[in-house]
Amino acid sequence: MDTSDHEVNIKILLQPAVAEGRLGASERVELLESMTDEVARLVLAHNIDQNLALSVEAAQKPSMAAAYETWMQHLESAAGLDRDLEGLPSREEMVERIHDGTPLTRPELASLLAWTKIHLERLVVASPLPDDPYLANRLTDYFPSQLRETYAHDMARHPLRREIVATVTVNRFVNSQGISAFSRLSGETASDITEVVKAQLAARTIFSVATFERQLPRLGLPAPAELKVRVALQQMIERGTRWLLHNRRGDLDIRAEEAAFTGGVREVLDTFTEHATPRQRAVMAEQVAELEASGVPAEIAEATSRALWAHQSLPIVDLSRTLERPLELVSSVYFAISGELGLDVVFDRVNELDRSTRWDTMARAALRDDLQTLQTELTRAALQAAPEASDAATVVTAWRDAVGGVDREAAQLAEITDGEATLARMSVALRTIRTLLV
Repeated sequence: MDTSDHEVNIKILLQPAVAEGRLGASERVELLESMTDEVARLVLAHNIDQNLALSVEAAQKPSMAAAYETWMQHLESAAGLDRDLEGLPSREEMVERIHDGTPLTRPELASLLAWTKIHLERLVVASPLPDDPYLANRLTDYFPSQLRETYAHDMARHPLRREIVATVTVNRFVNSQGISAFSRLSGETASDITEVVKAQLAARTIFSVATFERQLPRLGLPAPAELKVRVALQQMIERGTRWLLHNRRGDLDIRAEEAAFTGGVREVLDTFTEHATPRQRAVMAEQVAELEASGVPAEIAEATSRALWAHQSLPIVDLSRTLERPLELVSSVYFAISGELGLDVVFDRVNELDRSTRWDTMARAALRDDLQTLQTELTRAALQAAPEASDAATVVTAWRDAVGGVDREAAQLAEITDGEATLARMSVALRTIRTLLV
């Protein structure tokens, strides 16, 4: 998106007003000149966001190379990507990079970012997404403020309305979520572009991530600290998006999901430290201390430290609503069971699994999703074992008595996780956990 694109679309917007005599030729010239600075600011803001996106992308682990390779292969077949022409590594080169842990360079990431946006824009334009009322502000916000009220009617009939909405939507999605996010989310959840974007938009609002993103540029943080925060927030939204895609299939209603989850999620996260496992609290305390020492404000440091597990607030809120049990009780039971069995350790080990191939990546994601489902179902079973209980200790005791063998399975899980994380070990771990669902 550059200045010329804005200028052309503004001129197209004003054509009906000129033709109908609502805007004189001299008034048009004066209006166009008055918007020069704001158009430049809009373009510059997008360029800054895109550069931040590249920095966040470059800060990711080299293991992302496999995800890039999968995406490049798709772009070759579906969008006509020519790697040689675009200066991107060949398939053979990528095999070597994946093996050696060599990341893509920033120019290579920039080229892949551009192709990602080109392809996703085509998908969005061909979908119903640009017509969704939730995205109406993408069109109005694209134009300078002087035009938004007077020419709102003309915007609604702009011949490139859907293309503008698609461009803005895709720019925001890719800049905030990364190059390979759509590829991984769609592949792992069998979701299309409309479903992925809607779920991501809902997740962003539910977790109020924009509040933190707006603060970061004004803080003047050291680059490593800011990037650590941004990477953590991006991963939090991706996990939240994935949960919504798995649990809210079909035509997701963004506003309905925001209304259903935002308040509850905020409540769970506000008391997260109180209910989290000892292991999680220790990790969070260490991260908060490190971030605050780098100048990160306490609120952002705390949000960053819990980002790894923040998506677990979604099933907690969902269980609270469906079982009609107090949110604090459900949250407390959820993490108490995690501590009893060492599910937090299993979660960490699953995240350590290799993802050097597409199938490794998908297997890792599937295990993480299955673990999330199992923890949710164990919490449901515990709450149902003590339907009248109002404290977590009573609920967990009733659950232990009902299922039996909790200490035995916990010991086996500790043995499984005491060593290198492998797909075989983690598969056995999940099977062990599953035996407790009676």
